[in-house]
Amino acid sequence: MARDEGRAATLLIMSLFCLQPMVIGGWLALIPHVKETIGLSKSELAIALLGMPSALVIALQIAGRTVARFGVRRLFLYAFPFQAAAALFPILAPSQFWLFAA
Repeated sequence: MARDEGRAATLLIMSLFCLQPMVIGGWLALIPHVKETIGLSKSELAIALLGMPSALVIALQIAGRTVARFGVRRLFLYAFPFQAAAALFPILAPSQFWLFAA
């Protein structure tokens, strides 16, 4: 990898790690609204929120292989719009199951 390509890849990763906490912070502010809208108890909400770390373990395994195969730039350009759209799924979840899946 050329030096300029490495620098560009580093900037892409840094921007992703900057944007991701903003999305999570926005989601954390909406948790009480989602809990009330779906009508979950505290324990049901806790179980539904376990979906995020569970999916993260799987996603990191897939992401590592995908980055090695396609490269950071290509993965970022194609996957980021899907990741941005997926950030809306928890807000739109109609039940505990779908909140866990989102």
